[in-house]
Amino acid sequence: MLFGDVAHSTRMFEKLGDKKASLLMDSVMEAVDRCAQRHGGQALKRTGDELLCVFATPEEAALASKDTHGAVEASPGGICRGENRP
Repeated sequence: MLFGDVAHSTRMFEKLGDKKASLLMDSVMEAVDRCAQRHGGQALKRTGDELLCVFATPEEAALASKDTHGAVEASPGGICRGENRP
């Protein structure tokens, strides 16, 4: 399993507004989902700023996690680089 949560999302929504923050959140969640699929996983459930993915092996989950960090870092909006952090 891989569980993801966007830190400080409430403050992000307050700072950016609902529309821009929602687009950014969707972009991040789509990136995580693509990474999970690339490593044999499947997004099982999304609740707000959280995403749960399942994998056949812990190794697949670990690879997806590593891939996810790179994908989110490179995503538009700079969420991991601090550009849109509250």
